[in-house]
Amino acid sequence: MPDKKEDVLLMGPDLGDGTRACLRNNGGVFSAGTLATIKDGQPISSELVRLTQRTGNLYDVEQLYDPSPGSDEKSGPSQVATDDYRTGWEAIWGTKTVGEA
Repeated sequence: MPDKKEDVLLMGPDLGDGTRACLRNNGGVFSAGTLATIKDGQPISSELVRLTQRTGNLYDVEQLYDPSPGSDEKSGPSQVATDDYRTGWEAIWGTKTVGEA
């Protein structure tokens, strides 16, 4: 089994709005960004990571969630509009013709 690539983060200064600047080395790919604490009830719109402190401002990174396209096998909501669903909908609500309000 191949070794897991190293993923480390160097914590930067506090930006004053509840975020911190950071520099990340994910297997030789460097990126700069910001970190913020997640809050209950708020949507997660970016990567979710767990940090484990190595020493000083250096942390090991464990990726927990990646919302970027292609990061998951399926994307978007489930398809529920089957032919049976449409037939049932039309039986209850009728059909709407073009030009009706």
